[in-house]
Amino acid sequence: MNFYNTVDLHTHSVLSKHAYSSVTENIDEAIKKGLMVLGISEHQYDEVGVGAHYFGISNISVIPRAVNNLKILRGVELNILPDGLIDTERLPLNKLDYAIASMHRYVYPANNNVALNTQAYIKVMDYPFVRIIGHMDRDGYPCDYNRVVACAKEKGKIIELNNSSLIHDNDRIKMRDFLILKLCREYNVPVIINSDAHIRYDVGNYRQAFEIVEAAEFPLDLLLNYNHRALREYFPILG
Repeated sequence: MNFYNTVDLHTHSVLSKHAYSSVTENIDEAIKKGLMVLGISEHQYDEVGVGAHYFGISNISVIPRAVNNLKILRGVELNILPDGLIDTERLPLNKLDYAIASMHRYVYPANNNVALNTQAYIKVMDYPFVRIIGHMDRDGYPCDYNRVVACAKEKGKIIELNNSSLIHDNDRIKMRDFLILKLCREYNVPVIINSDAHIRYDVGNYRQAFEIVEAAEFPLDLLLNYNHRALREYFPILG
């Protein structure tokens, strides 16, 4: 399998308060690596102080739609809460192309409550602006993966395979990813591999995730990084 990749929809800049490169640096890195599509997906602002301030996201329209041959999508990474609800009142959703919904320890303390986590994932899929379920394989948030993937099929959501989760070579995460990919294959649910970059050098970095995809023999037609026709169906603005 050729692991040359062209899409990365999960990246962060200094606006997210815990990343180390600017949006411009991330764009330059994406161009340098030959990406076709880059997604800007800053964390939403929360009471802990993580994430981009409302004004940082509300002015996102100044980011061009394309730089050289690179197309740019404007997104956000939202916090899944224990009751499944996401605080979006301070977000200019009309200016955003998509949202990634993920569980984060600073707003959703890690637990092993499978039923609670499963219900939270299922509830956020009712939000139409949530296109991608992020890093579902992380430690501390076990769920009924079969129910969640089945719901993603019903609601038309994309499941993310997050390279950042795999960088530390966590065997537990790898086993979850194998299970998630198996279920996505069974339910015909599309998957997207993202870097979750917090510094420019990780933009477009997919090595660990692609090793999992190859080992799982996951079909390329379900991998949106390769299936650009299907990618455009989820993100029509790409043309």
